[in-house]
Amino acid sequence: MSRRGWIGLLVCVGFGILGCDDEVRSRGDQDTGSPADSGGSDSGVADSGVADSGPGDAGAVDGGEDPGCAVTPTDVLRVHYQNASLASAYPGLYMWTWNAWSPEKDVPSCGVDEFGAIFDVPREHFTPGVTMGFKFKKGPGTAGPWYEMDRAWTEGTDPWEVWVVQGDVRVYASAADSLLPKITAVYWDTLTELAVEFDRPLPGIDDAAKYGLQPGALVEAATKVSDVAAVLTVSPLDLQAGYTLSFDSPDGLLSSGLLPRRVLDGFDSDAPLGAWLDEQGNSHFAVFAPRATEVVLHTAPSATAAAQTTHPLVRDAATGIWSVTVPGNLDGTYYWYTVAGPQAPGERFDPTRPLNDPYALVALSSFGGVAGRSLFVDLSRLSPATQLARPPLEGLVAYELHVRDLTGGPGSGLTAADPEFRRYLGFTRAGLTGPAHEGVPVKTGLDHLVELGVSAVQLLPVQEFPADEREFNWGYFTANFFSPEGMYSSAPEGDARLFELKQLIDALHERGIAVILDVVFNHSAEGSAGGPAYNFKGFDSKYYYRQDAGTFTYAAGSGVGNELASERPMMRRYILDCLRFWTARMGVDGFRFDLAGLMDLDTVRAIAAEFPDRYLYGEPWAASGALWGKGAVNAIDPWAVFDDTFRDVVKGSPEGTDGGFVQGQGEREKLKVAITGNSLRVGSTNGWASAPTDGVRYLDAHDNLTLADKLDVSIHGSSPEAKEARVKLAGTILLTSPGPVMLHAGVEFLRSKPYSPDGDGRPIRAAVGERVFDANSYRSSDRTNNLDWNDKANHFEVFQYYAGLIGLRRGELGQPLRVPGAVPASYFAWHEDAANPHALGYTLNADQSNGARRLRVFVNSSPTLAATFAVDFPAAAEWKLVANSQQVDLAGLEAASDLTETVVEPLGVRIYAAAR
Repeated sequence: MSRRGWIGLLVCVGFGILGCDDEVRSRGDQDTGSPADSGGSDSGVADSGVADSGPGDAGAVDGGEDPGCAVTPTDVLRVHYQNASLASAYPGLYMWTWNAWSPEKDVPSCGVDEFGAIFDVPREHFTPGVTMGFKFKKGPGTAGPWYEMDRAWTEGTDPWEVWVVQGDVRVYASAADSLLPKITAVYWDTLTELAVEFDRPLPGIDDAAKYGLQPGALVEAATKVSDVAAVLTVSPLDLQAGYTLSFDSPDGLLSSGLLPRRVLDGFDSDAPLGAWLDEQGNSHFAVFAPRATEVVLHTAPSATAAAQTTHPLVRDAATGIWSVTVPGNLDGTYYWYTVAGPQAPGERFDPTRPLNDPYALVALSSFGGVAGRSLFVDLSRLSPATQLARPPLEGLVAYELHVRDLTGGPGSGLTAADPEFRRYLGFTRAGLTGPAHEGVPVKTGLDHLVELGVSAVQLLPVQEFPADEREFNWGYFTANFFSPEGMYSSAPEGDARLFELKQLIDALHERGIAVILDVVFNHSAEGSAGGPAYNFKGFDSKYYYRQDAGTFTYAAGSGVGNELASERPMMRRYILDCLRFWTARMGVDGFRFDLAGLMDLDTVRAIAAEFPDRYLYGEPWAASGALWGKGAVNAIDPWAVFDDTFRDVVKGSPEGTDGGFVQGQGEREKLKVAITGNSLRVGSTNGWASAPTDGVRYLDAHDNLTLADKLDVSIHGSSPEAKEARVKLAGTILLTSPGPVMLHAGVEFLRSKPYSPDGDGRPIRAAVGERVFDANSYRSSDRTNNLDWNDKANHFEVFQYYAGLIGLRRGELGQPLRVPGAVPASYFAWHEDAANPHALGYTLNADQSNGARRLRVFVNSSPTLAATFAVDFPAAAEWKLVANSQQVDLAGLEAASDLTETVVEPLGVRIYAAAR
């Protein structure tokens, strides 16, 4: 995912509503990891952090309440918002709300008072206990910019009139309360040391007598480190206790809970975790919960049965691991945990709540209304992982695909009556055919992948997420990272998911196709404070999630409510253990990391060190607050990141009406840099990579508009033939640029995602006509998301063209495209037609530093002008034409010896190869 618009996101962002996922996020793609919207493959929000680009200057606002506000405040929920940087723009602000109405609603500012902007929400939209999320923005709709963090109001807990202040997530019962001083953080660093921070200078912060620490602890000394911060020496604390720190300020007693920080870093054990059998046939269970006070194992004979036995676990104080051994083989037994722990501000321990095992190989998050259960699996029943001779990263041609897409679309060869329809096993079916092209049925399913010639399938998330089989879902809301998703198996409640996904992987390996999993270690399905608890939240929320140290709200750079704390030693170990399972036991060949910019760089380095022979790449951005951006992992091999710069140069932004080179727009110099993998400087334009293998080139992805739909949105009056030609042009540039590439499934036959109001998508209208496309189909209907195999029959020549380009890229003639490291500027030679700025030619391996073979590519995106390139083709090099605008033929369409110029027709292509 790159960037998503926020419609749909805000229904679920703060509360982890089932079925919501991170495909509705905004992504930033700046090299620094900033959240500016420059086109990541999801669209539209400038920033979800603190406002820094507000529409007005700070200043006083005159006047009282506008007559537009409710005359009778008892009819509304009234929200007052103060943000000095937006003060002059208060009348134009909107508050976006979710959960309170269906599905979300703009609330314009109804007036301004001495405190700030006023927003009224009719009480009729609320029911007892509902939690309304809200966020502020400029103007109506979803375009933004968006200001600050998500906030929440709960009926029955919070009053009907509240005040909120810039930079503070809390809601207050009065304006006066909102402006009082606050403790903004109490970090627990050792058993005898705390670090406290305040929101403003206060007298006496170095006076130990002004502090209290309950229950039963003392502040022995206070050392001031700044006007707003102090380090406290305290009597030895108990990790399994919950504490509250207070400070006696001139405005009254301030208080806050503690956020464990370095105090927990000493727990870094490699002792076994999960559930497993020993050699004697006994069943072992172990979980990491360093601050828990009690952990109990419950077992049951079925997914929905009541607990049959309970077993208390024993804590190892040195490791924070709780464990128990149960006599006998519990293979096929369902189990779960309940966990008690400290009760203090920000704690989320609940001994009544069932939790699944984070290491469970089969976990249930939504089956039959049951959540929090796991299934004990005897792994000896799983066949050994199959291995594949994987092409090196520079030779990767990945194909991004959803299980439900491939096996459930019109003409797929499978119907709803088939047990393999929309299932893992559908991937294993050979011989499937669909609609006919010139009287011959086209190949579908597995055979289509083989016919296309891709080297890897990149599966959208298949790890357990809250799913409803009746609904489509991309799956970016993982509830358990070891367990395959049950919706795609023949028996969702059992272990069939494990064995059938393994069969999928084996079937692809048998045909020489690698398997890359899309993994979502930046956040989990537990959402934020009001979301469900599947595992991490209940075992120790303050350990597994990044949180604000003053309010204990989850960091939400993912855009969907939380961020996993990858920097924690045992969270990092969890990620590594999970990847070990998928590679060693399931045979997975690599991973695509969603929002990788939210994983700390030490974890990124640890993954690289552990899996140097696997494909590792991800998104170098986040909805907000990315820890790093493009260029940061250039030196961390074998890591690569998505090259959205290439994408935007070739075809424009993910959803806008603008265009790139293939629409006859953009700058030729930027295209040159993009073709180098953004690894070289050309003219005044510089790349961000150090080698072509630092980035994964792509044209479109599962989110945002498909390439074909983008062309319809950005071009007026284009014929069907011109649209096909531009899809070929884009594919030519992609597949003749060095370094790894990714194809979005169906791009090779003009896949479209028509908008349907029965989903939660984002409609975008075509430039001409009444067609409307879905730019955010994360939870739209199957009708929108399915691959339609009629498109393959209708655009079969385009499919053949892409297959030919992939064959060129992966074969002997494609050697110039496979460079393992940095290349000099001399590797490329550029060819231009001065009369046609929309045409470009380039020679790869021009200096023959990568063997004797060379490729020479000419593309012309002008719809009206031919392009003439004055370029010599010496006979001694044995040049031959291997592709024109109609076809690719690796044997050669014609010899090119002694040519001195090449003419390329409008929207045309020429590719030449030299044998020596």
